[in-house]
Amino acid sequence: MTYFFFFIGIGCNAIANFVLKILGEQNSNFASIETLKNPLFYLAIFLFGMNVIFYALFLQRTNLSIGYPAFVGGTFAIVLLLSFFVLRETLSLPQIIGIVLIFGGTLLAIR
Repeated sequence: MTYFFFFIGIGCNAIANFVLKILGEQNSNFASIETLKNPLFYLAIFLFGMNVIFYALFLQRTNLSIGYPAFVGGTFAIVLLLSFFVLRETLSLPQIIGIVLIFGGTLLAIR
């Protein structure tokens, strides 16, 4: 069950960030009343809320020193994949090296 909470939590967090990115691209003035009329805004809030719930459930079942780096690293991976494959954002060699170092550091931290 711990892994279920982990994967649902990081998925909600990553997708909420992705939705905010799309919403920001649709509306040049994000801090406007028009944003409150967009259902994507409420979807992002809902997903962030679900993220908090599943993150708390995950942390109840694991050490914070393991859970936090794993959660951040997992969210980072999903955001990266969504950005690259869906938004067609480019990745430079330094970014790829940085990603590998982050994952390596995360693996060392959770062992």
